Amino acid sequence: MTGQARRDQGPVIDRSALFDETAVDEEPDDVDFRHHHAAQLCATCPVLDRCSEWSEGTKLHMVTAGRTPAKSGRPRRAVEP
Repeated sequence: MTGQARRDQGPVIDRSALFDETAVDEEPDDVDFRHHHAAQLCATCPVLDRCSEWSEGTKLHMVTAGRTPAKSGRPRRAVEP
């Protein structure tokens, strides 16, 4: 293993779309839902430590080692009742 986490040993198999970066036309709530579930899967992963080491100091564009990427764009304003 040279510089890579072994994705073939973790929960990414058959669920990679959950971990993907935000699609251009994807609703923010849908992204949050996917990334939340991906991060939960990471918590059960047998290679979480290796993935964490591999991604240390990296700007994330997808869920990696249980960490979700920073949200892009401006923060939403709270809607007043």
